[in-house]
Amino acid sequence: MKRVRIPLWGAGTGDLELRSPQERDQISTCRSRQSSTTRCITSNVGRPIRTVLLVAYCLSALLSRVASCSTDLKSACWDANRRAVELSSQARLQQAAALLSETLAGLTETPEDRLCAGTTLANLANLRLRTGELQAAKEAARTSIVRLEQTLGTNSARLLDPLGVLANVAILQERFNEAYELIIQGEKLPGASHRDVATTQGLRALLMMRQGRDEEAEKNFRLALAERELAGQQDSPEAFTELWNLGGLYMEQERIAEAVSLFQRCLRVSDASPFDPVMKVATLLALGISYAKLSNREMATNNFDRAIDLVDSLPTGFRLPLGRSLYYQYARFLRNTGQKHRAKTIDEAAERLFGKDRSGMTVALDSLFPKSRRH
Repeated sequence: MKRVRIPLWGAGTGDLELRSPQERDQISTCRSRQSSTTRCITSNVGRPIRTVLLVAYCLSALLSRVASCSTDLKSACWDANRRAVELSSQARLQQAAALLSETLAGLTETPEDRLCAGTTLANLANLRLRTGELQAAKEAARTSIVRLEQTLGTNSARLLDPLGVLANVAILQERFNEAYELIIQGEKLPGASHRDVATTQGLRALLMMRQGRDEEAEKNFRLALAERELAGQQDSPEAFTELWNLGGLYMEQERIAEAVSLFQRCLRVSDASPFDPVMKVATLLALGISYAKLSNREMATNNFDRAIDLVDSLPTGFRLPLGRSLYYQYARFLRNTGQKHRAKTIDEAAERLFGKDRSGMTVALDSLFPKSRRH
């Protein structure tokens, strides 16, 4: 088994003091994108290598508290944010960002405009996070918090979303202590919904996976999914994150049939949602890897082929890392099943599409999944 360090959402180093799963004053974290970041991976020959690894942990649609804010946002601001969320759910990220930026440009320093700015910046921060623009996401989230505190005070549940963005960025940049403090700050805010609790339970599960506490991690993933059901989100893109991660946990434990069941559910969620190429490609890739582990050549080939057909639809920031990982995994599977000529064709296509990979990447089939380890 190869080991990969992955920046789990909210995962920290060391043994953090975690509150019990029963506590409900949780944070809401808008894990609304999948980000690429440079990680250290161990190859088949024990050689540390650097590569861009896109992890399908945070693929749910852009989240927003706008729906609960319509009574105190002026109508133009409400309409612009609602439309931006719709555009984002359709993977029209550039249009969504442009609309939010245009809205911000027209605001003044009146109290209602400061509230509009705080809400709009929170959505923009989530959007930047989804596209992997971490510094821009951090700046938007910090300014959002300032604006919201100016109008709503320091104890408003509206602060949960930008705090979640900041925690996400800290995790991706491996500033784990900072991320944990942001989570604690969010936990102290009132008004946790089922959606909030589900997100936090998923986060807690990832922390436990990182610490090698797999039994507790599985329990918290299941609690998160139960909260999604209470929120009416069991078949929505928001449930995708916990489903995919629990599948990853099962994959690492060699519970492949259970992993396949969860990844198939992810695919149904993806099929029933507005087309999100990152969500779809990542799910098909996970199924391809799973069926490869089950030695089901037909199903593995089918899922790899379907994923490759969608590579051109991936957003620019995701096309290189996710596409290259997909082509590598497929070629590896083909070589392992004696299809060397086809594997060579896939390798050549990858080089044409993404350029020559000079990282020496030899990532094992399980390398997209989080490894239980204790720091």
